[in-house]
Amino acid sequence: MISLFFGAASSGKSDLAEDFALFLENYPIIYLATLYEEEDKENEARIRKHQSRRSGLPYETLLAATPEDGMSQLEQCRDKTVLLDCLGVMVANSKYIYLAEENEYREKANDIVQKDIVDYIFNLNNISRHLIIVSPDVFSVTPYELEESSLRYLQLLANINSYLHRVLHADFIEVKAALPSALICEEEALVNFLERSK
Repeated sequence: MISLFFGAASSGKSDLAEDFALFLENYPIIYLATLYEEEDKENEARIRKHQSRRSGLPYETLLAATPEDGMSQLEQCRDKTVLLDCLGVMVANSKYIYLAEENEYREKANDIVQKDIVDYIFNLNNISRHLIIVSPDVFSVTPYELEESSLRYLQLLANINSYLHRVLHADFIEVKAALPSALICEEEALVNFLERSK
């Protein structure tokens, strides 16, 4: 079963997803981190904040910045509660490839990236006991303010979210100001968690 927590930046979606993972009481929880530590100071601060929140809790952290990284660690996720944070970062890492020799990024086609990511999530869902995904809200951005590449990124993320709903029947929880609102919620454990969070 997949539970997807989505919201704008700093909405509290990661905190709620982590709380739900703990609520399921299937330890240890596999935390799939998608941010590279060496990216920039803002990312480093975000990573430290999340690490501090999970300190002393039953999490085992693995780096899964891309689907390729994640596929090599699938077996460690078998029968575990798995938390992937964040789908938007994984999509960006997969779509924009840095070419060091040219000191620039190359953009991969949406259909290639989408296939890699949905294949990975399909396999991860099949092997894990419960898959929790954190994702940005693709509707919280004003499209006319964006350049073409950013619009293609948002379309890709929207297509992946649509696949998660249509094909994998994921539950979708919108988070605003750290408060959850169930858009699609069929799993009993998630219903109970959301009732407790009111």
